[in-house]
Amino acid sequence: AAHHWFAAGDQPRALAAATRAAVAAERVNAFGEAQALFERALGLWERVEDPEQVTGFEEVELLRRAASSADQAGDPARQEALLRRALGLVDVEANPGLAATLHERLSQSLWSQHEQDASVETMQEGLALLPEGEPSPERAKLVSQLARRRMLQARLAESEECAREAIAVARAVGHREAEAIALNALGTAMGGRGETDAGVKHLRESLELAREENLSMEEGGAWINIADVLSLAGRTEEALDVARQGLEAGLTSPWRSADWLRLAISEYSFQLGDWDEAEAAIPG
Repeated sequence: AAHHWFAAGDQPRALAAATRAAVAAERVNAFGEAQALFERALGLWERVEDPEQVTGFEEVELLRRAASSADQAGDPARQEALLRRALGLVDVEANPGLAATLHERLSQSLWSQHEQDASVETMQEGLALLPEGEPSPERAKLVSQLARRRMLQARLAESEECAREAIAVARAVGHREAEAIALNALGTAMGGRGETDAGVKHLRESLELAREENLSMEEGGAWINIADVLSLAGRTEEALDVARQGLEAGLTSPWRSADWLRLAISEYSFQLGDWDEAEAAIPG
């Protein structure tokens, strides 16, 4: 329908149809198609009188959703460009929470492009926009993601500090996803510093929270990190058991978690001398 109205020169109807089709594609995880349709709608935006009335969206929201689709479709560079356009439209003083949220997504796109320092700086810029010392969902999300970034950089003391702050803020505002992310970062950081049992305890808390909230990515990450922490401590048989449990949990989304767990099973089996299982576990 969007193509039909565009060809007919009816730009308001083309804009409305492209937006509806983009939302429908997004709903069924057809992210490449959703991105293309959102971008078609954005291309029509300036040509239509009162586009917000026509679409039911503000331009910033359309840009944000197009960026999210680009991320899911595996195009972080395009995600970055769309997010920068969105940030250019935001009145930071009037809406610091939205600006901070867009910074968090921009940080993620930079991380995906292997620009770690720029990613962390962008996250810190987003945090600086929020009222200091005031708990909010935005602060919980940004600080938990900063804890994760520092953990992945092996900046373990900084990760632990950020994670503890994020857990307190997340619990204060009821942001369960941020709490799960922060618990994961805290447990992994502590395990990396040799506090294995305490680290595993926090990681299992993250796992249970992820299950309760149906956060498949966080659940997969928790299984993997529990196994990693145990393996790092030389507790390879326990690590293997955890990796098997994670795989048996039926993780199918995201599929990468299942592949990582299979690789972990292969590695630990090899270390324990079970070469047949090591070979059998390698993802096909």
